[in-house]
Amino acid sequence: MAMSEAAKTLFSNGSFPDQRIQGNPVSAEKVKQPNSIEELRTGMEKLKHAANAIWIRMQSTQHFGKSEHPGLGFFNCYEWLEYSEMHMRHHLKQKRRIESFIFKLINHTFSQLKKD
Repeated sequence: MAMSEAAKTLFSNGSFPDQRIQGNPVSAEKVKQPNSIEELRTGMEKLKHAANAIWIRMQSTQHFGKSEHPGLGFFNCYEWLEYSEMHMRHHLKQKRRIESFIFKLINHTFSQLKKD
């Protein structure tokens, strides 16, 4: 039970590649989107507390198995935590890219309105 070569590269680099990654559309449809910014903030806060609780539990366990990621092979608990952190950084990078695009679009639109 090992991780895939793609996963080894991911862990070796310490981050996702600097490119857009096309996810599985069937999986994406199953992800519930938040209804408000407040719901998103609350969910992120819950996620932070859950991750901290998992870390504490990991420190005191004597049992270390592996579970399978659907595309990257098998990870132990420490690899899952590291992967989760890399994945979150990837999403934050996506967020910054989208915000930058929106900001440029708004600026361009206002610039055009001022010319008229």
